[in-house]
Amino acid sequence: MKGLDDEPFLYGYPIQLKKPVDDIERLITCLQPISLALALHKGESIKLITSIDEKQGEKECAVILLVKGEINLWSVVTDRRLVATAQAPAVFGLMGSSFRNDTYKLIPKSGCELYCLSRDIAIDRIAKQGLIREVLNYYSYMSDYQARTSNLLINRTTYEIVCALLQEINIIPYEKRIKISVINYILVRSKLARSGVAKILSDLRFGGYIEIQYGKLKGILKPFPCVY
Repeated sequence: MKGLDDEPFLYGYPIQLKKPVDDIERLITCLQPISLALALHKGESIKLITSIDEKQGEKECAVILLVKGEINLWSVVTDRRLVATAQAPAVFGLMGSSFRNDTYKLIPKSGCELYCLSRDIAIDRIAKQGLIREVLNYYSYMSDYQARTSNLLINRTTYEIVCALLQEINIIPYEKRIKISVINYILVRSKLARSGVAKILSDLRFGGYIEIQYGKLKGILKPFPCVY
């Protein structure tokens, strides 16, 4: 790394988004009584398309309620990377997008509490309960999250991506953060080369910018410089 002390710092990101927990919980409270508990085997993905009408060319979509636990969202069409990890409470499938359903795979972690119902039934129930504002608030948050993720990865250097993901790890609560392998976290979310990521982490650690112990991030000690 050259001239670190003389260079401006990387601007502060990733932007922290406020999850509309109250809105999501109201949606779950509305839909859970008419939903069925969903039991999956370890590693089994959730199917948001439950049936296909070949004559009409229509797909029957499902809505998934995540009441407890976490779900990993994987991109399966292009780079097969981990896009996000959603924590309860969360709702999936309300938009009924066939493209999204074919593009991403939802794989729950162990200990999840999940419920499932038809999207048509869910939409009718939400409309009757007057919860359209809650749906819009939730999907505004989802759109912002997707935009933030795209901004983190598109037209960024390897160094910028690594620094952004380090900052993302750093805002995870400490008791969870110290269980996360830094290099694995970065690799599955970016598909960068392991050797390049390892070199950057080593240089940042040597420069006193990060503290890593046993492969886990203890903290960011000072802002990252713009130039690597």
